[in-house]
Amino acid sequence: GEPVSLQGLSERLTVVDFWGTWCGPCIQAIPHMKELQARYGDRATFLAVAAEEPGMEGKWKATIRKHDWGNGFVHAWRPDREVPHAWAIHKYPSYAVVAADGTLLGTGLVQTELDAVLERELGDPPATPEAQAE
Repeated sequence: GEPVSLQGLSERLTVVDFWGTWCGPCIQAIPHMKELQARYGDRATFLAVAAEEPGMEGKWKATIRKHDWGNGFVHAWRPDREVPHAWAIHKYPSYAVVAADGTLLGTGLVQTELDAVLERELGDPPATPEAQAE
């Protein structure tokens, strides 16, 4: 219920995920976003911004619960498309990355571009227990 602003949200890199409950590819991307948060969450803040129609807050909350998408993410909901438009978002899902100093490192990114920016800016993530067992 509290307003979210990038100012003061984090003094580290911030990933902004623009998605919607109505967007099949957005829902399909949730597991990958959770994986990225697990890899980089100690070095980056993950903000998921839902672009929804008025009155859809209940569906938004239910989707987050259904996909166990709460831990490690800051979730924001707007009953309009003002925020995505301000970020020049024209397709969903889309991602933006903001450096700790506020520099916009990319917006309107697709998943592979997001992955590349995170690897470039944060380096290789620590090995997962599964990778260490191989």
